[in-house]
Amino acid sequence: MGADMSACGAAVCAPTNRGGDLSKTDGKMHAEDSADGHITSKVKHFVVKEKLFSWEGSFFNIKDERGEVAYRVTRKQLVREDQMIIYTKSGQKLCLLQKRIMTITPTFHIFTYMPNAPGQISTDSEGGTPVFRFALIQQEPCGYRPRCRFSLYLGKSIPTQIWTGEMQSGTDAEHMVIISADSGAVVGYTEQVPSALEFAERDTYAVSAARHMDALSLIVFAISADEMRSELTRRLL
Repeated sequence: MGADMSACGAAVCAPTNRGGDLSKTDGKMHAEDSADGHITSKVKHFVVKEKLFSWEGSFFNIKDERGEVAYRVTRKQLVREDQMIIYTKSGQKLCLLQKRIMTITPTFHIFTYMPNAPGQISTDSEGGTPVFRFALIQQEPCGYRPRCRFSLYLGKSIPTQIWTGEMQSGTDAEHMVIISADSGAVVGYTEQVPSALEFAERDTYAVSAARHMDALSLIVFAISADEMRSELTRRLL
């Protein structure tokens, strides 16, 4: 995994490399293909600490390996969909994660607030603000190890798959590897952080990204996979 669980409550999260050594992996992404115009220059680690009991408009933070806030997230609940808005630490909107409610398989869309390609037309809006299709996340038909796909639109009508997320143990997403659809290499991974002492914020996990990766998209992919895992667990109860 990308972080030492004993250190995640402290200022620094040290890598354990449980998902593999990412230091020799190149994600081969470009800044113009990323959700926020940035890619990693080295291996990066983040901790997502969602609140179990959250309400519309409430925030949770995503921190980096130094314990500093990298992104902020707020949730919106609508009739036909759930939404999360991801911001910079200073409050600028970066992207919108939209979960479709009435779909056969769990489906998420990522929208950005700026076009991702010349001439791209907005197909949706958030609070009256135009947003632009960026990526599609879908769960594959259930198998022994649940998998989900991350595909980029980049201005096109049909998205192209770039990653596969493979959960390593049934409905438990405590460890998921992210595999490049192009090279087959592991370019990132996640690990659940159990915390019985922090019940109100128990949904905590770390996300690790190789260099030349879109860290923001990888984090949003991890959040979506965790939502899928939670939904599948509820269905089995």
